[in-house]
Amino acid sequence: MGLLFLHLDHGKVTLYTGGYDTFVATRTAKRALDAAFAKKQEAAREHMQSFVDRFKAKASKARQAQSRMKALAKMQMVELPVDERVAPIRIPAPVEASPPLITMHDASVGYEQGKPILERMSMRIDPDDRIALLGKNGNGKSTLAKLLADKLPLMDGELVRARKWVPGYFAQHQLEELDGSLTPIETLSFLRRALTQQQVRAQLGGFGFSSDKAQTKVANLSGGERARLMLALATLDKPNMLILDEPTNHLDIDARSELLNALNNFEGAVILVSHDRRLLEATADRLLLVSNGCVEPFDGDLDDYRRFLLSGENSPTRREQTPKRARVA
Repeated sequence: MGLLFLHLDHGKVTLYTGGYDTFVATRTAKRALDAAFAKKQEAAREHMQSFVDRFKAKASKARQAQSRMKALAKMQMVELPVDERVAPIRIPAPVEASPPLITMHDASVGYEQGKPILERMSMRIDPDDRIALLGKNGNGKSTLAKLLADKLPLMDGELVRARKWVPGYFAQHQLEELDGSLTPIETLSFLRRALTQQQVRAQLGGFGFSSDKAQTKVANLSGGERARLMLALATLDKPNMLILDEPTNHLDIDARSELLNALNNFEGAVILVSHDRRLLEATADRLLLVSNGCVEPFDGDLDDYRRFLLSGENSPTRREQTPKRARVA
């Protein structure tokens, strides 16, 4: 049986069958057809209304005018979304830095001294790296993301960051830490007091905040708008390494596409933790498997990873090929 998607949009639920790409293509085609039909329908309405306005008072045309008035009353208009505009996501150009951004050798990390979650990690991350962290929930993907973002200290081993390394970190738990009594403008201004109001507004505009939304209390923003605000905060310092932990959870389909395009246009390194397969396939060119307390290259693709999960094996079967960029020992 194929995949089923229930799409909620403007109070309506539509069932789609097939994979995610099929869903996106079907939805896009339906929107185009509805828009074209609505345009023709509106032209027909205007033509009939013009006839009524011209001849409703003329005796010889009164019956025809009445007929058109009835047709206008019965005409069911195609309902299009009130606002088809998709708010943009524009990530600022990163601070330039010479490679590598990060090198690790025999590194360990965890939350309690002497009880590492991950250990014996050795890797190198360059400014052009696009890395997806794979692994079952609870295996340490978020722990590694926090270490890379300098949110967790190193327990053991060596970790060296470039002199001009600038991180941008996004994690779901940060949404709960936002002060609901502040507006997005006040939030950014409070965290970066040196920025001018113009700079703050420009940053928010790059993540789809209109003037009104930028002055709305955070408590009154939707989950997707708060996620955009966190992305605006994560990129405020023009990072050359973005560490994103489940960035699409609160974003709708169109916003996810905007984020995907923004990441592909971004010229810095990207570290992704996500269950959004389309995002991973479109942005990542290195896969790292976080499993059994270790981090190692995964030499297959996401189809191979799915088969690995279904197999129940503890470690993947190596494919007979040379990894594209085997820089994790």
